[in-house]
Amino acid sequence: MNIIIKPLGIACIVIIVIGLSIAAFRRPQAAVETSGVVASAAPTAHQILVAPADPAKWTLEAVNGAKATLSKGDGGDTGDLQLSVQKKTGVDWNVTLYRGGLTFKDGDTVTIRYKARAVPAQTLKIWAATGGAAGYHEIWKDWGMQVNYTPQWQDYSFTFKAMKPALNDSRAPVFSMGNGSGTLYLKDVSVEVK
Repeated sequence: MNIIIKPLGIACIVIIVIGLSIAAFRRPQAAVETSGVVASAAPTAHQILVAPADPAKWTLEAVNGAKATLSKGDGGDTGDLQLSVQKKTGVDWNVTLYRGGLTFKDGDTVTIRYKARAVPAQTLKIWAATGGAAGYHEIWKDWGMQVNYTPQWQDYSFTFKAMKPALNDSRAPVFSMGNGSGTLYLKDVSVEVK
């Protein structure tokens, strides 16, 4: 029995083989978790930084007369972290909670994800910054975003492109509460960089 494959049949087989090869090449690689940092095994710069629930791994700054505390929650209704303001100044950056020491490259796409609730309900700023001893500067176009928090848990996700050439010692996320009151509860905070 002779099988005759016409030119159109050969073209179809070639297209199928190429399509399967591309699909296998583009398939995401398994992630490997190490010390709270999830790094892709794929040969890309994609990384997900899982922010720890340990308050000692965060930096809380209260300046210009502001008073605030950071404590560990129970992981449930009190979240992983609790940022409470005892004395506000009316200037959002006078109370900031952030993860520092991060490195972003110019053009990186950064996505911040977290769950939060606030008692009482209020609008607060979230942002990211880069800099160091000379001061910190914006790394996203609009400097930051005002976010409406309610007493109920909600999921939040913000994506921006890093825009500065020197992005060592970056801070992300930065939760600003200098014009807030009460408590901001946070959990499942992560920063994804592509």
